[in-house]
Amino acid sequence: MPTKVFISYSHKDWENDEVGALVQWLGEQEGIDVISDHPYVDIPPRQGWQHWMLHSIEDADIVLCICGETYKAAAEKRGGGFGATWEGAIITSTLYESGGWNEKFYPILPKAGFHVVPTFLKPWDNGIALNETERILRLIRKSQPDKAPADRISTASSAYTAGRDINIVGRDQHIHYHNTPTSAAHLTTAFRDLQRETDGKGGKTTFLRLRFADQA
Repeated sequence: MPTKVFISYSHKDWENDEVGALVQWLGEQEGIDVISDHPYVDIPPRQGWQHWMLHSIEDADIVLCICGETYKAAAEKRGGGFGATWEGAIITSTLYESGGWNEKFYPILPKAGFHVVPTFLKPWDNGIALNETERILRLIRKSQPDKAPADRISTASSAYTAGRDINIVGRDQHIHYHNTPTSAAHLTTAFRDLQRETDGKGGKTTFLRLRFADQA
């Protein structure tokens, strides 16, 4: 399953639609579905804007909050646009109900060193700026390790497992491989076998790990 990424931002902060460039770039990356308001420039969503924002945030695996002066003011209900105010209310409520634990909402700075972040998102400000696309991509991948593309298994990993018995373990199933070959492609296939196995039984592989038969 692809990682669903919702983009929360204020139009007033981005007159040249720099956010649109990020949306397009992320949409070209493997295993990522981007949710943004860009497809609705000419016609609003059928369920209306309020419900579209609510459902988009709820359905997303990760929400990138593209910060700026207007976004910060709106999210904190100190002015700004209606959309960012509504999204800020949904995010604030979600964080409140989670007791302040967060693995979903991450602020993205308008530029490096410019920390105009809503107060409720400051604990998760890692200094990532809008133009740092590779850092944003790493943030998405690391926040959703179970959804990272399987072909990112390194040749170094395959060299370490060469000739060893391993179990590739998920939440619901595991697959045993004897005398593992050296090719990273074989490990990639093994991981995907497990993903298909769990998906076919209604399970979910939240993460995969290698378990070696010669280790306790």
